[in-house]
Amino acid sequence: MSISIENTVNALKKNNMNVIRAKDAGAVIKELDALIPEDATLGHGGSMTIALSGIEEHLKSHFKNYTDDRSVHHTLDFYLASANAITEDGKIYEVDGFSNRISCILNGPKKVVIIASVNKIVKDLKEAEHRVMTIAAPKNAVRLNKKTPCAVTGECIALKTGKRCDSPDRICSNTLIMEKQTVKDRITVILVDEPLGY
Repeated sequence: MSISIENTVNALKKNNMNVIRAKDAGAVIKELDALIPEDATLGHGGSMTIALSGIEEHLKSHFKNYTDDRSVHHTLDFYLASANAITEDGKIYEVDGFSNRISCILNGPKKVVIIASVNKIVKDLKEAEHRVMTIAAPKNAVRLNKKTPCAVTGECIALKTGKRCDSPDRICSNTLIMEKQTVKDRITVILVDEPLGY
C-alpha cells in the first residue's frame, strides 16, 4: 500500500499544523535556527531522532536557554519531540511511558516542534499502532534495558495474545492521537526525508 507524503502534508496543514520539509538532519538544524529565536527557552523529550542526528548537540551549543531539566519543560517557549507515527490523514500518534513528552506536547510550551522522518508515515491509526508494537516500542525497550516481552521477541505480545503485557517495565502506558488543533500553527511538523530514529 503506497503512502503519499503530499497527502500527509496537506492533511497536517488542514489540521492546523505548520509543516516544513527537510532532506536530512542538517536541513532540520537550519530550519530550527530560522524558526526558534536564539533567546527562546527550549528543550526536548526523549527522542532518538533528536539524540542521534546531531540535532541535540546543536540545540545545546546554539541556544543559550536550552534545558534538559524535565521539571520545567511545561514552561518553555519551544518544546521539541518526535512522533511514533504520522497517518496519511494528518494524525500524529504518540505512545509514552511516564507521559512527560505527551503532556508537554498537549499543554504548556508556547510552540511544539515535531521532527519525524517520512518513513514514520503510515496509512491509518491501525498501522500507527502496529508500527509502535513492532518497531518503536521494542527498539526503545531494548535501548532502555527494559525487561518486557517485546524487548525479547521484537514485537508486542498483544499481536499474538490479544492482551498487552503487564510488565513493571512496560513503556507503553499512555497514547496520544493529535488531530485538528485549536491553536493554528502551535504545532510545527518537520518531515525529514532521511531516516532518523525509531
